[in-house]
Amino acid sequence: MNIEDVVLNPASERPKQLLKAIFERQTELLHKYHPIEAKNGLLQTDAHPLDLHCRFSQARIKDMAYRAVEELVESVDAGDHIEHRQEELVDALHFIVELAICVDFTPRTLDEYYAAESDCNHVYGIIHHLGMMTHKCRNKPWKQTHQLTDIPRFYACLDQAFIAFFGLMKHEGLSPGGVYDLYFRKAAVNSFRQISKY
Repeated sequence: MNIEDVVLNPASERPKQLLKAIFERQTELLHKYHPIEAKNGLLQTDAHPLDLHCRFSQARIKDMAYRAVEELVESVDAGDHIEHRQEELVDALHFIVELAICVDFTPRTLDEYYAAESDCNHVYGIIHHLGMMTHKCRNKPWKQTHQLTDIPRFYACLDQAFIAFFGLMKHEGLSPGGVYDLYFRKAAVNSFRQISKY
């Protein structure tokens, strides 16, 4: 099953709060994926929400941020293949949203993100903000002294990553409804993969 195989309801049936619906769907997906990661021995912690001061939670945050970065880089690698590039971008959105859910981040609305000032027209703007966010997680595996996370700055960087992400999606020519549709088409593919043990 691929994204092209998924047919959505008409645009008139979209919910009013698009990003809230995306967060709710991603919450369903993460509750299915986390047990798989735990079974594979790769779930650093099952804390929810993640404790931003805890080194295991910070390792989880960095892992999830890198998953988004990998998808962002794959979108660059897709070059002029617009559909493939946008699919990789929406894969990154899955991981950024999941990260936000796990750290108990309350996002703005999709319309607010689209209206926010952003000069982002490349994935590296998003990567920069994700990197600055993870930089606030100071408890590296080799550190022997515990450091507290600057939580307001952490959330501000994550918010900037969302602004940059949706700025790029707007640059890609995708409306908020277009992002919603693309997300839900890929979410349907991910659900199928879970069922088929992909």
